[in-house]
Amino acid sequence: TSNDPAFSPDGSRIAFVSQRDGNPEIYVMNADGRGAARITNDPQGDGRPAFSADGQSLVFHSSRTAGKQQIWSVNIDGTGLTQLTRDSVNASPSVSPDGQTIAYVSTRNKEVDIWLMARDGSNQRQFTRSAQQRESDPRFLRDGTLAYLVERREGNRTVQQVMRADLASGTV
Repeated sequence: TSNDPAFSPDGSRIAFVSQRDGNPEIYVMNADGRGAARITNDPQGDGRPAFSADGQSLVFHSSRTAGKQQIWSVNIDGTGLTQLTRDSVNASPSVSPDGQTIAYVSTRNKEVDIWLMARDGSNQRQFTRSAQQRESDPRFLRDGTLAYLVERREGNRTVQQVMRADLASGTV
């Protein structure tokens, strides 16, 4: 089983998650499906890979530290594994087109919100603040804006919306 596909910025490679070796690991292959190579190797599952802007590294989430899902980075040859977040539960990273910002989901403040950080894990800051709704699945668009899902209750039904945010101006 394979899932979570992500194209490299130049479209030449695809990162994906596969359980072909027994548990979810990240692989990278050529866009034509040839040359698949395993990038991660840990007893805990790895997921949701996203390429860096230069296509030379990936960010992903994994529960390899004390069973709490965190954001990690790794070079596409499997070297340079680095833990970027260390508290709460953090998941679903996305890298901005300029490579400077990573957006991700965090439960740090007991809510499910979108957070931002620098590519090296520094300057972690909360982007959305909403007690009555849940934000998820951040994805940077080619123009540098950030799209994400918002889910909230209205009466006895759940409403989902796609939001688009300009990080520079804060306009949503």
